[in-house]
Amino acid sequence: MAIDIKNLIADALLELCNEKPLAKISIADIQKSPACPVRRFITTFGIRMI
Repeated sequence: MAIDIKNLIADALLELCNEKPLAKISIADIQKSPACPVRRFITTFGIRMI
């Protein structure tokens, strides 16, 4: 079964929204989340913020 990166990012974002306001959440915060593997994020989007 393939990993759906969009769902992982959404899960990470929802978890972070419990901790701080949406406007304060950065890409680096999402990448640091255990719900979203950094390597998968970088492979998908080509963005490395941490």
